[in-house]
Amino acid sequence: MKNVLLMLLAMSLLVMSCTKEEDDVANCNDGIRNQDETAIDCGGVVCTACASCSDGILNQGETRTDCGGPCAACSNCVTCTSSVVGSNPITYCENDFLTQQDYNDAVANAQSTGRTCN
Repeated sequence: MKNVLLMLLAMSLLVMSCTKEEDDVANCNDGIRNQDETAIDCGGVVCTACASCSDGILNQGETRTDCGGPCAACSNCVTCTSSVVGSNPITYCENDFLTQQDYNDAVANAQSTGRTCN
């Protein structure tokens, strides 16, 4: 019986030590700035790019792409452009509309017709 208990204890210590080693391996989800990361768990060669206020992606709590939230305040205007030759850009400003919903609808309509708004 004593030998069985000692064997079980030795095996559990072995399992715990293996798990510990796996946890110590640096990776892009360990909550530590290591490897060649430029910030915690992002950037560098190994991990994905870090979110920024100039990455062209609506992320990190931004209210519009690359502005608001942790980034600089958004202007109250957006310019929508088209790749169609001869097409002029259209600028929509919040204070030109009676309601925020009218403004949102105008921008959404421009985007649905293939325009890019920023």
